[in-house]
Amino acid sequence: MNRLLATLLASVAGATIAAAPAFAQSDAAGYRAAMQKIEKEHEGAKDKSDALTKEDVCEEQADVARAKAELAAAQKYDNTPDRLNAAHRKLAEAEYELAEEKCDAMKGNQKDSCMNTATSVRTAALAEHGGN
Repeated sequence: MNRLLATLLASVAGATIAAAPAFAQSDAAGYRAAMQKIEKEHEGAKDKSDALTKEDVCEEQADVARAKAELAAAQKYDNTPDRLNAAHRKLAEAEYELAEEKCDAMKGNQKDSCMNTATSVRTAALAEHGGN
C-alpha cells in the first residue's frame, strides 16, 4: 500500500510541475501558485497516511514527494542559486527523515548500518548544495 501511495505521490508531483528549461527565470506568481498546489496535495497525502498502519513512513514519503515537487517548482519558476540550493537541502533532509523512519524498523547492526548510510547520503547532499 505504501509503495502504491508513494508511486501515486511521485506521479502527482511530476505531473504538477513540468520539466524546467535550463535557463534561469523568475515567475513569482507562478511559483506561489505551484507552491499552494503542492501544499494542498501534501495535506491530502498526509490525510491518507493517517489510515495506514505504517503511518510514519507514509508521511515521510509524502514529505519527500513535496520536496521533489518544490524543487521542480523552483527550477521552473524561480531558477536562482539560492532557491535551488534551499530546495535541494530540503529534499536531502526529507529523504533523510524517510530513511530514518525505515531504519527504525530494523535492529542491531542492520539498523546501525542503515543509519550510517542515511547520514552519509544526507551529509554528501548537503555539502553539495551549501548546507551544514
